[in-house]
Order: sequence, then structure tokens, then C-alpha cells
Amino acid sequence: MANEVKKFDREMIRVALKKRELNFLTDQDGDFHVNFSYDDDWGCELKILLMIQGQQQDIFTISVTATKKIPKEDFGRAIMLCNEWNRTRLFPLAFLAYNDNESTGNIFLQYHLDTEKGIHQEFIDYYVVMIMSTAMKFWKWVHQEKAAF
Repeated sequence: MANEVKKFDREMIRVALKKRELNFLTDQDGDFHVNFSYDDDWGCELKILLMIQGQQQDIFTISVTATKKIPKEDFGRAIMLCNEWNRTRLFPLAFLAYNDNESTGNIFLQYHLDTEKGIHQEFIDYYVVMIMSTAMKFWKWVHQEKAAF
């Protein structure tokens, strides 16, 4: 049954990625990595990490970062863009991450889905595509509309 609610697991992520014919790698933790080549619309490459988190292994997290490094002098602008995105859109959450001792940072886009009560494959398929496409829209918005970085 296609819409059967099941306990969330890594196989559901694998199925969703294969349905979209996306190339991916799996790391030693079983997390999935999908990389998108440079695109003129985004002005960068995108790296997507799909993982299962939480004590009960029931939180599906998708984290997206770009190869675009944000120089320290642009941190204020990056934070303002992230805040604008977060204020006007529901997902994914955008934030600037950096170490105090480094001269650059990265913008991350993340979304967490609680699957404690179970989930069906069709929704996971939809969710993966929705978050990836929204992340691409974020970088297009930053690069083209906001002409940043």
C-alpha cells in the first residue's frame, strides 16, 4: 500500500532520492549527500545533507549549504537577508554559521520534520523535492534579486 504510514527510516530517504534519479553518496553514519553543480541562477554549487536525528531517530533533517563563502565584512548583510527570508517564508530556516577565528562563514538552510507518529513514502518523496527546490529558490533570490555575494 503506497500510502501506508510506517516508521521513518533511511530506506525511505533512499527511495525518494532514487525516484528523482538524484545521484547521492552515503557517509559512515548513513546520511545522504546530494551535490548540485554550479548554476548561474544561484551563483554557486549546493550541497544537501539528508539525515535522521534525535534520540528516537525520528527527526528528518535536511540541511543545505552553498560553496559560496560569506566574508566577515558581509556578515551583517547575510544576517539581514536570512532574517528577511525567515520573516517572509515558512521554510527552510536560513542562518549564517561561522567560527570566530575564521574570516568567512556559510549560510545554511535547514528544515526538521518530526516523524514520531510515522509517515508515508509519498510525503517523504514530496518533502525532499519541496525542500531542495525551496533551497534553490533561496539562492536564486539572494543571487539575482538581492545581488548579494
